[in-house]
Amino acid sequence: MANFDIRDDSGKYGNVGDYIRIKAPVEYKPILATTSTSDSDRTQDLVMHNTPMGTIVGYDMVWGDMGTEDVRMILDLMVNKSSFNMHHFDIFRGWAYDDFYASNFNVNGVRLRQYWHNHDLYNEESWKGLSINIRSIYPYLENVNQAEVQRHLTLTQDYLENRFDIGQYGAGNIDLLNRPRYVNQDGSISTVRSMSFNEDGKEILVPTVAYDSQGNPTILTDEQAIDRYHTTGEYLGKFNTVAECDDYADRLHRQQEVIYI
Repeated sequence: MANFDIRDDSGKYGNVGDYIRIKAPVEYKPILATTSTSDSDRTQDLVMHNTPMGTIVGYDMVWGDMGTEDVRMILDLMVNKSSFNMHHFDIFRGWAYDDFYASNFNVNGVRLRQYWHNHDLYNEESWKGLSINIRSIYPYLENVNQAEVQRHLTLTQDYLENRFDIGQYGAGNIDLLNRPRYVNQDGSISTVRSMSFNEDGKEILVPTVAYDSQGNPTILTDEQAIDRYHTTGEYLGKFNTVAECDDYADRLHRQQEVIYI
């Protein structure tokens, strides 16, 4: 999913843990900084003896004209946070979820305009050139750790149980940490690729990614995925409405992106 989303841990813009879509920046500049050990230095023959400790990845983000509400939401989700989790384009891995902190907030200017419409006077504000520098919490290749993965899964489980009346049906019986990884033609990985169908008054969400008879990841047709559910009894969730099912499926796919980047 080619979108910039930030997790709302406060619940101000939705439910706690929801990912809130922000306006994409017009400039997105990768910044890499490698830190070396204190004894890294040049000897008298001017040869550098360097022992890298790790590389921090960051991005300088700049937006064009935006309304006040868009600016306020971005600042609310980033400012004065010890960290925030954002879906972004990673220079090494493509679209991914990582933890960042933010600094150096600037705005080039605010354009104020007044105009009349149907005998009423209106004020319009337009913010230009909002810029924010973000830096990763974890070093490169350590951005996603198992503690964070488990936290994401817990948020998904809590969201499902607290928001949907699923009662005896539960949130699925599939191990989300041990999924087959099907490599698509574009190089991306599918682990769930879910579809749903209605049976006995419930919308049942099932994966179309499975292992074939040789133990290789494969993509099932919708009919094969339904047959597999009837054979194995495995499912991702059962819901009262299609809307509930689609909402959870979207969140589930986001969680799988965190785990299987």
